[in-house]
Amino acid sequence: MAEAAVIIAGFKWLASHPFIIDLLRKGYSYIDMNVNEKLQDLQNIIIPQIEMLIEAAENSPHKDRLHSWLRSLEEAVYEAEVVLDLYDYYFLKKKVKNSTGGIKVRLESLPPIKYLSKKFSIKLKNSLVRLEKTATKAREFRPFLPGGSSNVRGSETANESGRRVTTSLLTHKVFGRDKQRDHIVNLLHETAELEPESSFVKSYSVVAIVGLGGAGKTTLAQYVCEYEREAEVKHFDVTMWVHVSQIFDVKELTREMVESASGEECPRLANLNTLQGKLEGSLRSKKFLLVLDDVWSEKEVAELQWEQLLAPLRVGNRGSKILMTTRDQRIAEALRARNILDLKELEKSDFLSLFTYYAFDDAKIDDIKLYEELEEIVRQNTPKLHGSPLAARMVGSQLRKRPDVNFWKRILNGDLLKDTMKSLLWSYQNLDAPLQRCFSYCSLFSKGQGIRQDKLIRLWIAEGFIKTVDGSKRIEDVGREYFDDLLSCSFFQPTEYGGLYTIHDLLHDLAEMVSKDRYLRVEGNPTEAVVPQKIRHLSLHVDTPSDLIEKIRNLKNLRTLIVFRMTRHSYNDDMLHSISVKLKKLRVVDLSTYRLEKLPESIGGLKHLRYLDLSASSVEILPKSISTLYHLEFLYIDKCTFVAKGLANWINLHHLYFSNMILDVAGIGSLKQLENLKNFQGYSIHINGLENVKENGEAPVEIKGIEELCLEWSTTDNISRSSEVDAQVLEGLRPPPDLHHLKIVGYKGCLLPSWMVRDRYLLHNLISLELIKCRQLKQLPILPPTMKKLILDACSSLSFVPKEDLTIIRSTQDVRISQSSDFYGGLGCYKQIPYCIENTLGFTAWVEEEEVQLVLPRSLESLDIGSCPLTNSTLREGLRGLTCLKFLNLFNIVSLTSLPSADVLGCLTVLEELRIKQCWFLTSLGSLQALGSLWELVISFCPNLSAEGGSTSILPSSLGCLEIEACDWKHLDESLPDPTSSINSESSDINPFAVSLQLGHLESLRDLSITNCPNIGSLLGLQELNNLRFLTLMGCPKLTHAETKLGSLLNRFSTDAPSLLYQVFQHLTSLNSLDFESCSSIKSLPNNLESLSSLEALSISDCPNILSLPDLPRSLLWLDLTRCNPMLKRRCQKPHGQDWCKISHIRWVFLDGVVL
Repeated sequence: MAEAAVIIAGFKWLASHPFIIDLLRKGYSYIDMNVNEKLQDLQNIIIPQIEMLIEAAENSPHKDRLHSWLRSLEEAVYEAEVVLDLYDYYFLKKKVKNSTGGIKVRLESLPPIKYLSKKFSIKLKNSLVRLEKTATKAREFRPFLPGGSSNVRGSETANESGRRVTTSLLTHKVFGRDKQRDHIVNLLHETAELEPESSFVKSYSVVAIVGLGGAGKTTLAQYVCEYEREAEVKHFDVTMWVHVSQIFDVKELTREMVESASGEECPRLANLNTLQGKLEGSLRSKKFLLVLDDVWSEKEVAELQWEQLLAPLRVGNRGSKILMTTRDQRIAEALRARNILDLKELEKSDFLSLFTYYAFDDAKIDDIKLYEELEEIVRQNTPKLHGSPLAARMVGSQLRKRPDVNFWKRILNGDLLKDTMKSLLWSYQNLDAPLQRCFSYCSLFSKGQGIRQDKLIRLWIAEGFIKTVDGSKRIEDVGREYFDDLLSCSFFQPTEYGGLYTIHDLLHDLAEMVSKDRYLRVEGNPTEAVVPQKIRHLSLHVDTPSDLIEKIRNLKNLRTLIVFRMTRHSYNDDMLHSISVKLKKLRVVDLSTYRLEKLPESIGGLKHLRYLDLSASSVEILPKSISTLYHLEFLYIDKCTFVAKGLANWINLHHLYFSNMILDVAGIGSLKQLENLKNFQGYSIHINGLENVKENGEAPVEIKGIEELCLEWSTTDNISRSSEVDAQVLEGLRPPPDLHHLKIVGYKGCLLPSWMVRDRYLLHNLISLELIKCRQLKQLPILPPTMKKLILDACSSLSFVPKEDLTIIRSTQDVRISQSSDFYGGLGCYKQIPYCIENTLGFTAWVEEEEVQLVLPRSLESLDIGSCPLTNSTLREGLRGLTCLKFLNLFNIVSLTSLPSADVLGCLTVLEELRIKQCWFLTSLGSLQALGSLWELVISFCPNLSAEGGSTSILPSSLGCLEIEACDWKHLDESLPDPTSSINSESSDINPFAVSLQLGHLESLRDLSITNCPNIGSLLGLQELNNLRFLTLMGCPKLTHAETKLGSLLNRFSTDAPSLLYQVFQHLTSLNSLDFESCSSIKSLPNNLESLSSLEALSISDCPNILSLPDLPRSLLWLDLTRCNPMLKRRCQKPHGQDWCKISHIRWVFLDGVVL
């Protein structure tokens, strides 16, 4: 397959009707020239000839001359596009200045400008004439056409394409590989041939699959992984999948191994040692399977690099395996593969089954006779059906799209399937020209890289690849049709992650060939990269793109700059400024991998910019010049503050994404200037400063296309404003009907707008509602049945308290405030609490009106109520029947004294999490044991909760996490009515005047935290908590006794109780994390710390009297000393510190945050 012919195939988009014709017609209309007749010959004869010349290129002896002319034609098209685009920019600028609110327009509908400057008119005319003359040179190649038509493709058309990603998930049906799969599984499970155990013997051995490109190596490895995943008895503890490819980056591959082993995202750490430590932690004492897919030539990779990559694997258990796939058997031998499977072609019967599956699967052939004829053609050509499974999929998919007898005969009678790359090129040539251009664009992505469908479509739109003929169709929907067409022809392959796709390596090679000289992807060492001056689309897969900045600045025709990888330390603050100043033709700038803190003003000079992705950047405020990007269609920023006055300028924006957009409306005066919000799409908009808006405007502002809306007024008391104005403004901000999350903060109106209380269909999709610090609000909105989450915080005029309760509450208020203040005043860490208590009680401000009923939808899953006057009876009625409720949070409710009884709590059958905070006068937990599904319970700052009213013996046994903080527990547990009953011969050290908490019945408990509870003296039943993993005991000075034998599976223990330090350590055989915090009364750590054989992390903070360290376990990986005695720090200094020999084996040692 001649390379020149392949490259020429990438120019077919130039012949796409009516691309060049429309460009010329539009340009000439701007300079008031009627050229319809002039363009007839170009449209009817010349453009079709260009397409035929491209199709006949493979058999033409004039490939080089044809290639040179096509390059000239492409440059003429690009030049004309740039000039026309500049005209459109200035016209949009004029349109914006003459518009008061901003109008969304289609460029195709813009009228011509009659009074262009003479210089600009000449420039435009010259570019159009050059394009026209270059196109008409197609006549010179007419004699070279064989018979005046193509002998490659005729008049056929198609509109499909595809691509695959390398993960452990199978993406398509497998034929004929069961025998090979079972053989590999047996090899992976084989352990008999392992050498005798020795510290010098690796814990793993290597099995290799070797075969040609497209033979199905990756598919077979995926098939093996699927077998291992579905096996009832798992042979391996950990399975990892890593795509190696041609760029061998030890650090990046190690990071992927960490992510694959842990199942969690791993940050891009700069230190390889740190990454390897994390990998060792995931693999230690485990039998693993590591799949290394698509390993390339060992000549490119030094032996030392392979040793670095595989070094952490030594901690795995014996019997671990590496399964690798490669095209070269020498690579398998270099990595000492014990078993090598040479993957041959499929059996003919299996190949026929595979081909038939793709040729006929989902084929819409209603004509039974035609279907039978096509089946007969396949049967007649059975002897020719063999070769690459990839070729079978690609060719079969294309045939399925064209159920034509003659077409099938011509393709299957040839030898197309024998040459894999030839079959892939044929599939590419049968794509429509716009699809070919879209597929070529994928060469900017790395081999094996996951490609997000929505992002790729938006890039295509920004580049101008997607054209809409039907004005009723959204351009994004047309782009999705393009993608689906490519997917249906197997150019893309789905991954296990929704919306993420990849491309097979051979198809990626094809994309590179057809896009050569226009697209460039830089990988590896940036200093060695060769960047041709004619490149128009550039992607960087390097850690330090700043090393290429000078080369990039010289690419004056560059349209696309995508940076896929970038480290924080490599970024130069002037980089974006340098790009903006020099590269004026940029349409796409994607710096989504870097966290910018500011944007340069010079970005406003990118007049052609359509796509700006800074999605990892939190910019304090956008520069004013960004509002002059009138062509901008897609903008992504993680978080920023934007001045609302610039909204009207972005009249062509298709998609605006802010994780958190803070819209500052200061100075706009009227809501009318926010009308352009209806043109935006995004996830979240936060409009603040609404206290600055003085007028409503002529019509409501319709905010469309968002899921989350926050409307915020200032909550400071020194700002005086009218509640009537707030009400008018809120009435005028009308959210979209598909809004999912609504938050209103600081609203001073007494009533809600009509769209919240009268129109029950407007917010019918609302999932969560937050009303915060709406202190004068006296009504609740209509809550739709879709509601899952409700938060009411500091809405003190929402009176849930009946009149008869007010007198009782007020009569006890002063006494309880005094008691609470005394209690928290005695805790050094909560000195501000007494002040907070007295300033959060607002009973005297309540209005004595009829009680507001708390009527909640049964669909509610999460309920937060805070700083609202809620009584026992109102809570009881509000919770009744909430059978879907999973999360309940009650905070700062001063009128609540008891939780409901069993008849109410028993209905909360799926409640998983209950948090009770700052309920200052709560005395009883009610019938808490009725919550049979409760997993997490947090009780904090409830000073009046007594041991009788809040007995731990009534807690539900389903609890997995229990946190008790700052509770007085004045009385004894109800199970111990007599103080002396807790004293016996076995536990004579229990303080008879302290509370003993019974915990033994909480058999599912995994996490227990008790902090700042001064009256707790003992914990009983800890030895029965066999599932306990995390234990925190802090700020309990009376705690003199815990069970001397804790559960052996405890992983982490944090304490400041000296009396516990020497009792429990010898039993904690599984402990891997230990914290000592604020242990000011101890002078030394337990000497038996060395016996904690599983301990990996030790933290010592605020322990000023500890002067030295005991011997520490060899398993320790992390030691953190914070705010400790200076003598201890000196003893730990390397290499001469007296305690250095005790810690030198520890991988990470921190002294006040500094790594040794």
